[in-house]
Amino acid sequence: YYHYVTHEGSAVNRYRPDRFALEFNIAKRFEELMQSWKKAEEFKDLVKKEFWHPVYLELANVTHLDCPMSQKEKIEWIDWIMQHETIFSYMSEFSTKEESNLFRKWLIRSLQTGQVNRAIQLMHIRNNVAKNYAELFAKAKALLTSKRNK
Repeated sequence: YYHYVTHEGSAVNRYRPDRFALEFNIAKRFEELMQSWKKAEEFKDLVKKEFWHPVYLELANVTHLDCPMSQKEKIEWIDWIMQHETIFSYMSEFSTKEESNLFRKWLIRSLQTGQVNRAIQLMHIRNNVAKNYAELFAKAKALLTSKRNK
């Protein structure tokens, strides 16, 4: 069971040019913390997932309507991210067999096989579906609220 709360102007629901750097730094600090505690190997899967977050969120970021990048720039940017030594190392270890979420499985496989444009298109679809759900639930809420107030 999930309960999603969306806010139009929230940090996740808007384009931020520095999003990747911020999220990558969080993952890097987490990795460093695990290393300092000598738990890096024990929690390698968790660290690996922590480095997936900046990639996933940056895909969402560049597909946001406010993103000023051209499609070519988006592809080059995500491709550059995927070539980053740390990202490349962890992403190449990802097994889609470990991933239960079909959408994330497709994204991971697309990125691992160099199909960056496909990954961007998948995220565009996801954003449109999420937007439609948010609009539908807002209408339902307004309808239910107006009936309750009568």
